[in-house]
Amino acid sequence: MLAANAAAVLAFLSGAPPSGDFYYSPAYASLVAQRFATRYAACGPDPAMARALAAGLRSLGSRILRQQEADGGWGDPHATACYLDCVASCCPPGPSVARALRFLDDSQQPDGSWLASDFYLMPGKTPDRIAWYRSDVVTTALCARALHRGLSALSDGLLR
Repeated sequence: MLAANAAAVLAFLSGAPPSGDFYYSPAYASLVAQRFATRYAACGPDPAMARALAAGLRSLGSRILRQQEADGGWGDPHATACYLDCVASCCPPGPSVARALRFLDDSQQPDGSWLASDFYLMPGKTPDRIAWYRSDVVTTALCARALHRGLSALSDGLLR
C-alpha cells in the first residue's frame, strides 16, 4: 500500500492529474502530496523512491512558483495557503513567500478569519446536484498554518 501511494504521489508531483475519484481542490491535493513526499523522502523504506520524491518536490515547487499571481496569491486564500505551505516546505525562501504572506494578510477579515473557499467537491446523485464544500473554518485553519510555515521559512532563511 505504501509503495502504491508513493507511486501515485510521484506521478502527481511529476504533473499527472490525480487518478480515480478525486474530490479535493488542486491546491489541497498539492499540499497533501507535498506532505506525503516530504515524510517519505525523510524516512521511506525505498531509497530510490525517496530520491525520486525529493526531486518531484522540487518540480512541484517550481510549478507552483510559476503560477503565482501578481498580487502574491494563487487565486483565493485557500489556494494561497495550500501553495504557500508547499513552497515554504520545498523551495528556498524568497520574495514569493513574502508576497504570499502579504496576500494572506490583505485578505484576512477584521475578525481574524478568512472567507470560505472551495475545498471539496461533493458529488451528487445527478450532475445538477454537484457542489463544492466551503468552510471559513477550514480556510482559516489552512491560512493560519501557512502563515506560520511562511514566516518560519523566511526567518530560517535570514538566519542562514
